[in-house]
Amino acid sequence: MTIELSESIIPTRGLLSEIPEEYATDIQIYRDLKRSQLFADQVLVEGIDEALLKTIYETVGAYYTYVNWTGIAEQRMGTIPAMSFFRVAVLREQALQMMGENLTVPITDNLTIDYKRFSKMKPISSTLTISTIDDSP
Repeated sequence: MTIELSESIIPTRGLLSEIPEEYATDIQIYRDLKRSQLFADQVLVEGIDEALLKTIYETVGAYYTYVNWTGIAEQRMGTIPAMSFFRVAVLREQALQMMGENLTVPITDNLTIDYKRFSKMKPISSTLTISTIDDSP
């Protein structure tokens, strides 16, 4: 079963309840969900439970939409809303916790691949071979 991102718009909007709909349209939320899907599929292990993966898409998508909204709010109001720094931090932490142990590459606190740490990771290789040790008593 595949995840339909269009079905995640309403749950994602629920995470963004303080943003007026004219500042975060369904189209914008869908684009951010698509972006979160692309990011998550790059950094997460394969075979994650579909319900968890859907929640990760929604949480990371909400983070992206909220960050976009703060930019729009600053342009239109001349300032960033007071609680937005706190809210961005909370959404970021929720996204990081959701991905947790399922990451294949290190990521930064801003939900981007940490290329500095990634380049220092040692590759691991393994192979199966036929044993030459005799198991007989």
